[in-house]
Amino acid sequence: MTLTGIGRARSALAFGTALLVLAAAGAASAQIAGFPSPDAPPPAPTAPTRHYVSDAALAQMFTAFCLKAFPDAPAVDAALKTRSQAQMTSEQAQPYLPDGPGRGWLVRTSDSLFALTLEDPPNHTCAVQQMTPDGVRDVGGLIQAIKAHVVAMKGKLVAVAPQKATRTDGPDVRYFGYGVLTSDNTPVEQFGVYVSDYKGKAPEPWGPYASPGSGVEVRFTRTILAG
Repeated sequence: MTLTGIGRARSALAFGTALLVLAAAGAASAQIAGFPSPDAPPPAPTAPTRHYVSDAALAQMFTAFCLKAFPDAPAVDAALKTRSQAQMTSEQAQPYLPDGPGRGWLVRTSDSLFALTLEDPPNHTCAVQQMTPDGVRDVGGLIQAIKAHVVAMKGKLVAVAPQKATRTDGPDVRYFGYGVLTSDNTPVEQFGVYVSDYKGKAPEPWGPYASPGSGVEVRFTRTILAG
């Protein structure tokens, strides 16, 4: 699955049309410098520049904490000790834990800032999120990591129907999900990708990481389902 452009990718036809318009404008300027021919088509509208990032860093962070360490709490603590991090207070962590109590950390790297949260059972979830200017190019790194995890546990990966929510007082959110089944089709885990567009109103401490784009948060989750 790709999230390229979050539905804003230009088609090959639109790109080819833009090239034809540029060619026509160039011919006209050769006739009368600075003035296009009245027969030339109008210039194509300029698409806004989007600033997408790779999902590699987020996928690596998710793999370290949510695939390799979680749900072993001491293993998560050990992984945290090797990184620059600060634990959130319960009040700070609450907005990141929509379904129940848990713990949260802000994890810094040389390039970015991540939020790691562990939600207590029965919604036993590990999540890592990152603010980006306009989102990620695709989720190839995440999918590879999930597939390796599912193969190791001899499970099956199935897609969950995508969802979206448009909010007037917050970000527009898109959700993509993947379920994990055992060999007898019992659901045991669920993975989620949440893409939240803050439309230029990213909250702190994420503002610096939203620039120069709209501010699109990408969140990867792993939930261990109650048996």
